[in-house]
Amino acid sequence: MEEMKEVEEVWEELTYDQRLAATAVVFKKIWAHMCKGGTYRFLIYDRLGFDMDAYSVLFPEGLNISNFISEANSSGVLGDKDDSDT
Repeated sequence: MEEMKEVEEVWEELTYDQRLAATAVVFKKIWAHMCKGGTYRFLIYDRLGFDMDAYSVLFPEGLNISNFISEANSSGVLGDKDDSDT
C-alpha cells in the first residue's frame, strides 16, 4: 500500500466474518511461533507472509510478542506445548 490507512480504520471496515477469520489465522500463527520459535522477522515474513514494509507497521507490538515468547520458552515458563496443529 502506498499510503496505509490507520490500522484501526482498516479493521473497522472489515466485516465480522473477515475479522474473525483474520484473528483465527493470526492466533494459529502465534501458536506456531510459541511451539516452534523464531525471530520477529521470521514471524512476520515467514509465518505471516508479509513483505519488508510490514516491519514498521507491526513494530513494536509484534517484536514485543515475539520476544516475550522467546523469553518464556527459554525460561521454561510455557512448558510443553502440543504443536500437532502447527
